[in-house]
Amino acid sequence: MERASVIGGTMVSLMLKLSSIAGPRYSLMAGARSDVIFLGAELESMHAFLEKLSGVDGPDP
Repeated sequence: MERASVIGGTMVSLMLKLSSIAGPRYSLMAGARSDVIFLGAELESMHAFLEKLSGVDGPDP
């Protein structure tokens, strides 16, 4: 029974350490996802603008 207690305590310690390491990385990845979505939308807007601009004969006077 004592072994189970030691193993259980070790597992809790390991889980705490892993969460302290993985937590900030996960937060960065979660934040990056919204940035990637935003950048994708911006690129689509730029592409649409350039497509529209390519159909114009000359610059505005």
